Amino acid sequence: CSIDVDNVELGRVAADHLASLGHTRIMYVGGADQISNSRDRWQGFQEACQGRGLILRDQQVLKGAGWRLDERERNALIQILTSPNRPTAIFAAGYYFALDVYGAAATVGLRIPDELSVVGVDDPPSAAHLSPPMTTLRQPLVQLGHAAVTALTDKIQHESNILESRTLRAELVIRRSSAPGG
Repeated sequence: CSIDVDNVELGRVAADHLASLGHTRIMYVGGADQISNSRDRWQGFQEACQGRGLILRDQQVLKGAGWRLDERERNALIQILTSPNRPTAIFAAGYYFALDVYGAAATVGLRIPDELSVVGVDDPPSAAHLSPPMTTLRQPLVQLGHAAVTALTDKIQHESNILESRTLRAELVIRRSSAPGG
């Protein structure tokens, strides 16, 4: 059985939200492609950008080896944020990546969202208390858990050989870290 969030759609929604605000230089900060959620979020982000005619350059993509940026990767992000053609918006494809983006923006003196819009993933209580509160894609964690337990219980009770696969959608929670730009 497989119960998961539609991570391709999650990446699309993030890119579409930022593009709808007028951003054309949108950066992706996420995990390595070996992890399926990271790969799927990257795929959705790419598809949405291509669908809107946005060109992604190498300097607009930073994929960390882990679940957050290491020192070398943070330094690379800082260099990108100080470049003449820096992004005006970033999709951080994980909560810790978003925290790294907030930190890098503060290091170089960029104000979120005035100079850099940020969209993250997950919605722990702290996301609403960041400065500014983070726009994020909230994964339906309770529903995921309920669906998984229900599928497992049904499988055990009915001794079924049918493997259920379901995907749930993340919800875009718009806060103050994303604003019109260009």
